[in-house]
Amino acid sequence: MSRFFKLQNVQTFFFSLKNKQQQKKEIQKSPQESKNLFQQAQQLHKQNQFEEAIFYYSKSIKLDEKNIVPYFYMGHAYQKLQNHKQAIDCFQKYLENKPKETATYKYIGQSFLNMSNFESAIKCFLLALKSSPDDPLLYYNLAIAYEGQSEQKQNNEDIDKAIMLYQKSILLDKNLKESFNNLGSIYLQKKDYNQAIQNFEKAIEIDNSFSNAYFNLSQAYANQQKYQEALIPLEKAKNLDPENGQIYYNLAFLYSKLDNEQKAKEYLEISKQLLGQENENQ
Repeated sequence: MSRFFKLQNVQTFFFSLKNKQQQKKEIQKSPQESKNLFQQAQQLHKQNQFEEAIFYYSKSIKLDEKNIVPYFYMGHAYQKLQNHKQAIDCFQKYLENKPKETATYKYIGQSFLNMSNFESAIKCFLLALKSSPDDPLLYYNLAIAYEGQSEQKQNNEDIDKAIMLYQKSILLDKNLKESFNNLGSIYLQKKDYNQAIQNFEKAIEIDNSFSNAYFNLSQAYANQQKYQEALIPLEKAKNLDPENGQIYYNLAFLYSKLDNEQKAKEYLEISKQLLGQENENQ
């Protein structure tokens, strides 16, 4: 019985292998259907139906394994779903067949960045720069990666690289408000308040609805104990982002320092409602 069982398994294996080979041949003969499914996936992608798009991208690939373009778009769909491991896998499969498409590394880098894998993100962005040396967003993302790595490794060398890269991104795009804001944040940490304020104000000049820049500008003044000056941009931030509990908490602090206890209590209560009770004992 044992020997028969093994022989039966061998026969089944070869039968299964033959079927798979036959199916593969049939799949390779369906490029037009593959194209139709890819177009269907593209329409779903445009409608932000990413899971459905991935399903049709996958079917498109199965029907024409020589067509690797769907992997590229499937990677973007996975990124939209915050499934960065799958996104990286798709982009890498695309690159296996298109090794010269080095711009694809910037998308892989973005996924690594979202996973806080800063070292891998840096490697990818540097590879992407070889084909796109004038892309300001690449320098911006690379700066974020170096800044993150600096925090992980507690070193100043990476933060200095981040500063230079943010500055490079600004040279290429003078309206990149995020670079000004992030530069300001670095200078704020370094207690270089003049540089911090200049960068936050430049970000606000580019976009006067940029609530993060107003919030950070307020911090720069508050850290110098200039509470009245800190109040103006923080009130602006509150109007732009009224559901942000941290803004109300900071406002409560500022009004307390300015001896307006009524306002301080009012904003502290709102802060507790938005943030929970976590700030109660702060």
